[in-house]
Parts: sequence; C-alpha cells; structure tokens
Amino acid sequence: MQRKAIAVPIAEFAVVMAVLLVVGLALPIRHITLNQFLVGPIVNCALIYAAVRFKNIFAAGAIIFTPSVCAMTLGFVGVSGLFAMYMIPFIWAGNMALVLGFRYLYAQRRHTTINYATTATLAIAAKVLVIFAGFQILHAAVHMPAMLVMTFGIYQVVTATIGAAMAYVLLKFIRV
Repeated sequence: MQRKAIAVPIAEFAVVMAVLLVVGLALPIRHITLNQFLVGPIVNCALIYAAVRFKNIFAAGAIIFTPSVCAMTLGFVGVSGLFAMYMIPFIWAGNMALVLGFRYLYAQRRHTTINYATTATLAIAAKVLVIFAGFQILHAAVHMPAMLVMTFGIYQVVTATIGAAMAYVLLKFIRV
C-alpha cells in the first residue's frame, strides 16, 4: 500500500518536469515577448499545480528552478535577453513566492472563506511584487532598459493569471 502512495506523486512529478523541459527547451522562440506568452502560462500552471499537489517542497523547488535553467541552457538573445539573465534570482524568488503563497492559502481554504480566485490573486500579487521589485532595483543599479518594465510587470500578471486559470481546470479535472 505504501508503494502506491509514493508512486503517484513521483509519476506526477515526472510528468510535470517533462512538460517543463519540453516547453523550456523545445518551444521557446527568439522573440522574448511571444516566448513569454507561450511559455509563461504553462510554467505558472506547473508552479501552481506543484504547490497544490506536491507535498514535498523539494519537488516544488525543482519546478521553480527548471524554466530558468532551460533558458540559461538555450542562451539569451539580444540586449533584453542579456538583462533577463540578471533577473533570474528575482524570477526564482517570485516563483517561490507564488508556490509558497499558493501552497499556504490553498491549504487554508478549508478553514476559512478564502477561495481559489482569492488564493490565486494574492499569490500572483506576491510573485509580481517580488519580480517587479527586482526589476526596479536592477533598473536603478545597472540601468536595466525601461522597455523591459512590461516584461517584468504586467506580462507577469497576465501570464500568471492565465496559468492560474489553466491550473484550476487541471486541478478540477483530477478532482483535487
């Protein structure tokens, strides 16, 4: 009986990692904005799925780091890609804020009136605040181009919201 309890999360983890690796290594295109809107929602969906389904925080941690590692593996393109490299620690921290915020609030929903939409809104806000604060710090410190304000601001809100909607459907489908 114990083996089945372990096998399901390992299989789920393997599927999520495989999706992230395919999306991270095979799907990316060279245009950073288009790439963000193709890959971003899938990554955010995987992050939220991991927050809800994976009891082991280390499994969720692997999901947090995988997309950026894929981006580093493929290399960065152009000026915006070079500056995106500096944002990686803030992106990791933002993804961690999303996962930990979602994990905590989703667990609380049974004991409070917090619903999925509120959980998603608060966790996404935490992610975006961390990433955008990082952008502002780097913008002031190393003169990161102001043209990237959309990439690390509103685009994060949009892709995380789409990812949360995708995760909601996925979680309802598997009845969590």
